[in-house]
Amino acid sequence: MLKETLELKGCQTEPFSNYLKSLGVLRLVAEQKDPGVRGYWKDDTFCLQTSFKEDELLTFFRDEYKPTPILDPWNGGSGFWDKTTANDTLVKVAESNIPRLAPYREAIEGVWEVLKTLGLTKKPSKAEKLDILRLCRNHLSDSAVEWLDTAYALSSDKPRYAPILGTGGNDGKLDFANNFMQHVLRVIPEGINDTGKVKSANGQLQSIQQLKAAIYGGEAVLTDSAIGQFFPGGVGGPNGLQGFEAPSLVNSWDFIFMIEGALFFCGSVSRRLKASRQSTAAFPFTVAASAAGWGTLVESGESARAEIWLPIWKNPAAKDELSRLFAEARAEIGRRQVQDGTDFVRATANLGIDRGITHFYRYGFLRRSGKAHLTVPLGRVKVGENKEVDLLQNIDTWLTRFRRLAANDESTGSIKQAFRRIEQAIFAFCIQGGARNLQNVLRALGAAEQILAKSKKAQEMVPPLQGLSWDWVKACDDGSPEYRIAAALGSITHAELGAIRCDLEPVTLGKKRWAWRTENRNVLHEADLCRIMEAILKRRVIAGDKLNIESQDGNRMPKSKLPIDGVARANSSDIIAFLSGRVDDARILELLWGLCTVDWNKCRGKSPFPYSGEDEIGLSRLYAICKLAFWPGEIRLSSDSEPIVVNTEKAILNRLRLKDIDTAVRIAVRRLRSSGLRVIGSCHKGSFPQFIAGAEERRRMGAALLIPFIDSRVLTEMVIHKAKPKEMGGIAG
Repeated sequence: MLKETLELKGCQTEPFSNYLKSLGVLRLVAEQKDPGVRGYWKDDTFCLQTSFKEDELLTFFRDEYKPTPILDPWNGGSGFWDKTTANDTLVKVAESNIPRLAPYREAIEGVWEVLKTLGLTKKPSKAEKLDILRLCRNHLSDSAVEWLDTAYALSSDKPRYAPILGTGGNDGKLDFANNFMQHVLRVIPEGINDTGKVKSANGQLQSIQQLKAAIYGGEAVLTDSAIGQFFPGGVGGPNGLQGFEAPSLVNSWDFIFMIEGALFFCGSVSRRLKASRQSTAAFPFTVAASAAGWGTLVESGESARAEIWLPIWKNPAAKDELSRLFAEARAEIGRRQVQDGTDFVRATANLGIDRGITHFYRYGFLRRSGKAHLTVPLGRVKVGENKEVDLLQNIDTWLTRFRRLAANDESTGSIKQAFRRIEQAIFAFCIQGGARNLQNVLRALGAAEQILAKSKKAQEMVPPLQGLSWDWVKACDDGSPEYRIAAALGSITHAELGAIRCDLEPVTLGKKRWAWRTENRNVLHEADLCRIMEAILKRRVIAGDKLNIESQDGNRMPKSKLPIDGVARANSSDIIAFLSGRVDDARILELLWGLCTVDWNKCRGKSPFPYSGEDEIGLSRLYAICKLAFWPGEIRLSSDSEPIVVNTEKAILNRLRLKDIDTAVRIAVRRLRSSGLRVIGSCHKGSFPQFIAGAEERRRMGAALLIPFIDSRVLTEMVIHKAKPKEMGGIAG
């Protein structure tokens, strides 16, 4: 049969109620009239491919639609327990002679039988409520049980309620099931009279107008009735309109389609592998709330019940296909299920592409007043293949432990803030991608590691972060001097003295993993990057001298004279930027903490940063002389020359810290001279090169000497004579 394509302009992606309404229209048409109907999204509007024409679709719902039996006898406002308006509504449905309500009447009779079996005559207790939930599933029809599966899932210990339907079909004092019945009675004709004509129903013309507006858009007279969490703009309340209090207004057909569409979100009970043997409820595309991406809406996810991610697909899909999509909605990261919104945004990087899903709309169930909630839109996330998101699996185990630490009531505000920062950074990276956003993740991790390093109590729950791969180093490279300097510093490691992180935090490397150590040998009291770098350099100079003495006593030479060599190395332009102060020190420090967690031992022999000789223009000769005096390995003037090892003098650092440049240069030149290196400008006894350095260069020179540099030949070309002493006529010492 030829298919019509109907654009349902009343069915949009936002608000949440409209999304559910779109699903409801598709489900009802497929189950009750046109099994071949297909649905898809086009520019945020829901479209149907169906045998119906526009008017025929309206006629079907007006004259033939049979409501799904929506009942929640376990709730006080269901109508089963009192003589209020809720009870009046239930009795009207149960005693009606409308053929289209026959399934409803049958379900109500089934519930009464369950309550009679249990001997219940008043609002049930928690234990009695569980009995009702179990017996209803066994005694009601399939269509009624479909609603039960959406409202709750029975696990081994207690019922789990789907956030999409509040706490088992109610949100605060609003009972969805009873309100659904009220709206059904407003739109369905009362029955057939003796002449075969439809009996007059109150507001039938109004109902038709509401139906057309609900499906195709436009204005309609709204009913003063509650809609609950699904439509924030229609809940009323203070400041809703002019005056002190606004009424809650709703289109009856909107409410009906919305509840019917919610049945796509049937839950199930699953077992989380490798976590526990306890069964847990799993509802489609529903996860724990995460504060990431909420902006200033809330400070944390503590006031949110949960969040839900609604798929948008471009390919026409049948009702059964969508039912499978929602039933199999088990977004995963690696081999584990997603837990919260931050996890879900990671999963969207590779989720649903084969199924034609293009976007997810994210909604949070945010507490508004009392026990009531609102579904707040939190943005749209595009589905796209981003393999770099897989890098986050490196930190999964550590992040799970840090999440538990942050959730602990006794944790400090700084720990909670550090975790929120990590989540925000991960969220932004998953949505936007790019080296700078991944760097922000690395910086947030580094900031968290700093906090852990200061807290013995936190260290009991969370181990040191470790094991970041080489792929992190490459993916975070944005070409900035801050990143290259931080990577060079973070890659400093030595066989005997260990990695630079040993100087930053109380850690020790075991056979395979880093662990916290009891003694507190670190430089955390220093807040300034340059001070920290100077302290580490001085410590390593002293340790290197001690190592050298021990090696000579044992008749062996150390592999490296000075233990400050790195796998990654900065180039001339980086050093120029650092010495001139044209870098962000705070960013370097946070990146350094993050890059310390890379497994640099597995990165040896790899060169992360390209180097061009053009970068050498403008490099300070003062730096070149001092850096050669602190060169960590062998220096060669040419490929066939003998290697030279310079004996380092820590007094140079003391002079640089006091900004005594002239004395520092004199000591450095003497050290180089005694090692066989002749500095240009110091060929005669008592002659030393003179330098005029700016305040920033003087302040930073000592720190700059710690940064691993690309190649000693760049420096020797600038300041060292290549000619042999006798060719120069002799050089006085």
